[in-house]
Amino acid sequence: MKKKFQLQSLIFLILIIASPFILFAQENNVDMADIMRENGKIYVVVAVISLILTGFLVALISIDRRVRRMEKDNKKD
Repeated sequence: MKKKFQLQSLIFLILIIASPFILFAQENNVDMADIMRENGKIYVVVAVISLILTGFLVALISIDRRVRRMEKDNKKD
């Protein structure tokens, strides 16, 4: 069970590391992004996305901890 979790974590990590290379392969001729960069609003967008992803990460970690605690309790019984 633990090896399966480690394998899934490794695959997830590789996908996260590889995603910028995949995204940079696309063209960078986006007018909306240029306008937002000029106005300084792109930083707001990045901050909001970062907050949302951080919230998801915290929620997933807390759920994982609860599940582990429940599994330990079930093993004791």
